Amino acid sequence: MSHLAHLLKSHSDINGVTLYDHLNQFLFSVQNHSDMSTVELLSDFTKKNRFLFKKLPSDKEVNERKSQQPDFAEWVSQVSKLLSTQPKSELPTILQDFVTAARILETAGYGFGEEESYKIQLSLQRLAQETNAVELHFFGKILARGSDYYVARGVTPKQPTDHLGPNVEPRGEGCNYYTFWVTHDVLTDWNELPLITPEQVQVTREVKYVFTGNLNAEIKSYPKFPGLEKHFLKAQLVRITYANLIAPKGLYQQSEANPKELEFTEEFSYPEFPDLANAESWVHVPPQILKVGRITHYFDASVNEEQRGIIQEQDPENERLKAITEDRPLEPIYQSNWLVKVIGDGQVYGPKDEGKNNIYGVALLKNYTWPGAITVANQNGWANLYVGYGFKDTQASFVPIMNNDIQQEPDDIIEFPEPNPKTLPKPPVVDEPPQDPVDGADPGDPQD
Repeated sequence: MSHLAHLLKSHSDINGVTLYDHLNQFLFSVQNHSDMSTVELLSDFTKKNRFLFKKLPSDKEVNERKSQQPDFAEWVSQVSKLLSTQPKSELPTILQDFVTAARILETAGYGFGEEESYKIQLSLQRLAQETNAVELHFFGKILARGSDYYVARGVTPKQPTDHLGPNVEPRGEGCNYYTFWVTHDVLTDWNELPLITPEQVQVTREVKYVFTGNLNAEIKSYPKFPGLEKHFLKAQLVRITYANLIAPKGLYQQSEANPKELEFTEEFSYPEFPDLANAESWVHVPPQILKVGRITHYFDASVNEEQRGIIQEQDPENERLKAITEDRPLEPIYQSNWLVKVIGDGQVYGPKDEGKNNIYGVALLKNYTWPGAITVANQNGWANLYVGYGFKDTQASFVPIMNNDIQQEPDDIIEFPEPNPKTLPKPPVVDEPPQDPVDGADPGDPQD
C-alpha cells in the first residue's frame, strides 16, 4: 500500500493536485452525498486534467531520434532485390518454369501456393545467373527438425575438383552428375552441397537420420557416417533423384557415341492423356545406383579379370531408360512400386479452336518406396516434386495381432463364511494349579 500511495502522490495535474488528494476528495463526497454529483465530480476532473505518467520528449530529442524500421522491412528489402532486373546468363540454361509446373502440381493437391511458387521461380533465375548452370530444376523440400531445406537440382559445367579418392566419381559423372543447392529461405543465398563418396552412399542405406537444419552438424549413427550433415543430405538427394526422376517413354534415347549418355529424340510426340495414366509409358532417366555406391564399377590393378566378372555378375549394371514397371515392388503390401491414378475430370472435351481435345484432369504417379516423391502430368507437360524427410520405406506396416476370443466365465463356486478366531468360544480357564506326580510314578499312568 505504501508503494501505491507513493505512486498516487507522485503524479499531479496542471494545478498541482495529486491523484492521492483527488481520490480522498472523491471518496469523501461519495460517503457524504448519495446523489449523482459525485460521479459528475469525477468526470469533470478527468476531462479538465491530464495526468502525465511519462515525460514527453523535447523537440531536440524528437528530431535526433533515429528512424525505426518495421519488423518486415528486411523481408521487403529481400523481395525487392529478388524482383529487380537480373542480367542474362553467359551460358544457355535449361531453366524450369516452376510457375507452370506449380499449377500442374496444385491440380493433384501438391504445391506451395502462387506467391511462394513465384518466389521460387525468381530464386532459381538468380541461382542460374550465379552458377552458370546448364540445367536447373526445383527438386522440392526436405523436412528437418529445425529449418527445412529448399532444394534445387542442376547440371553445371565440368570443372576440376579436389581429388577425394580413386573410387570417387568426379563432378558431372555417376552419383556426382547432378549438383544440388539448398537454402532455408528462397529469398537468401543458396549453398552448394559437396561431392560424395561411395562409402557415404553405402552408409546412408543402413541408417535413418532426421536432419537438423544445420549443414555442418555431426551425424551420430551406427555404423558411423564418414561426413557431416551436408554430405548425408547430398547422398540422400542422389538416391531419391536416381529412383524417382522419370520421363515419358521416347523422350530420350541413348547416344550412339556413348550408350551411357542420353540425348533428346528428334521426332518425339508427347503421349496422349490415356497413355500418361499408364505406368508402361514412363521410364527412369538416371541409371541405377549399384551396391558399391557408384553407377559403374571401379577396379584397380590388383583385381584380375575373373574377379571382375564375379563382381559384375553379383551386382550387374542396368541399362539406361529402364521402365518403371520393372522396379521391384514393395512387398507384401503392394504388388507394384508405383501408384498411378487419374485425379480430376478425365472427361475428353472438344477443342476450343482447331487444336486438340481438352482434358482437365491429371495423372499422378506416386512412389511407394520413397514416400513424398510424386510425378504429375497433364496433356501439356509434367512435373516432379519431392517433399519429405528423406526416408525410404524399407519395412512393412505394423499390423497388431488380433487378440484371442474372450473365454466364458467359469461356474460360480459355493462360498462359505471364512472362520474368524475372534468369534469362536474361548476355552474354560482352570483356576486350580496342577498337582505334582507321585514319586516313582509315571506322569502318564492313572492315579488311584
